[in-house]
Amino acid sequence: MEENTTKNAQSFADATSIEYEVCNIQEMASSVLDKITNGELIDWNYWVTRNNMEPMQCAKLYHRIDPIKWPDDYCRGSKLAGDVKEDIDRLCQLIKGYSEKWSLDSFLSFVRNHGEYYQKAPYGMIQVVENKKLAESKHTNLLKEIIDENQNALDVDWIAELWAAIPGESYENKPFWQIRDDYKKQIESAVIDGGLEAVVEIRKPGFDDGFEELTDRNRIRKIKDGWLNGSFVRYTINRDSFRSWLEKSNQWPVIDTCLLRIWFDSEPKAEAPESSCSAKPIESEPKTEEIDTVFREFENLRSNEVSFVVNGSSAKVVIRKRTITVSPQQLGLKVSSQGWKIFEGAAVSSGDLSASLKKLNKTSDLEREKTNIKTAVCRLRTKLKNSMGLIDDPIAYQENSGYKFTFKYMTHALLNGERVTKGADALEYIDGNTQNSGGFWDDDEI
Repeated sequence: MEENTTKNAQSFADATSIEYEVCNIQEMASSVLDKITNGELIDWNYWVTRNNMEPMQCAKLYHRIDPIKWPDDYCRGSKLAGDVKEDIDRLCQLIKGYSEKWSLDSFLSFVRNHGEYYQKAPYGMIQVVENKKLAESKHTNLLKEIIDENQNALDVDWIAELWAAIPGESYENKPFWQIRDDYKKQIESAVIDGGLEAVVEIRKPGFDDGFEELTDRNRIRKIKDGWLNGSFVRYTINRDSFRSWLEKSNQWPVIDTCLLRIWFDSEPKAEAPESSCSAKPIESEPKTEEIDTVFREFENLRSNEVSFVVNGSSAKVVIRKRTITVSPQQLGLKVSSQGWKIFEGAAVSSGDLSASLKKLNKTSDLEREKTNIKTAVCRLRTKLKNSMGLIDDPIAYQENSGYKFTFKYMTHALLNGERVTKGADALEYIDGNTQNSGGFWDDDEI
């Protein structure tokens, strides 16, 4: 028995040793191939941060050629061999049929789905993508643990961390730490100015290393960069207060892409009251005076109970088997405004806002356009929610499909009344029949 155990242990050790040697040889072989082809190792850590690689760049990287150093048909001063060039061109055309822009992660996923290519994929490419995913996973898990321990309130540092953390973001234009610090300064500034409620505490002098709360607004206004008179200051912010501030400052859509969503998803869902005597106000519910009169009879109204048929300057609404006709004003919008155009444009696409929002992309400044889109969506979401008295969000965001209305059904009357097909043609029809004389997006007032 003891002899068998010893043999098994030795076999396991031998197998582990062989596995290690095989992996080590594969890594060394990949490094040699990189060096032979390119003259030096490819900087995979650089390429893993790129989200807009062209098909030819991906094809060259796959063949261990740095596309920046060797952008043409040459490598190290010599023309590429005919078969190598043919292989690169073939792969380039193949992936170009799927997309014009790639990240190293998406390209590797494509390669994995084509087994003949995955067998020859550079080891360095595979390793750097896996390391990136592992790092993102660890960061996300850490933040989830922090939220689980402190569900209702978080320190400003953790809020800024969640705000800056965007899954899949490469942070090409600005590093993560800088974005995080910018958000922290923005939050601190709002607290000091009084626009954001928070518990402000200052470290006590002495050896107990404790904190005491600051309530004097004059002293709070003197805080600079988290310090007051040489003493460290910290801020603890309630989840509801932070959500309210995001909505007021037109920044609420940030949760659609960043890890703040985890924090807000963890808040308890309000249940409908069993009777009037036990009714409790739902914090996210709009005030009664903000709800338009046509919607006030529908208590605890959810977006999936609402169907829309939009028709020019009005819309038919079906709620709980009742049909009413509403104007843009009754939805908190103006007939010639940006908000109504987005709403009407989404109706021709069954509630999908993608085609309408693409019209906001006027420049090559992607960061600015993202902000414009988020602001427009936030304002439209707030107007609809308040005017209709909705207790949930009428617009949802999904990473793969973008923004979409959460109504039960949404369409446009012109799809039946005119010879216009769903999608781009219908959107152009609306564009040409808006009541204002300016362009589709000239009026940015909701």
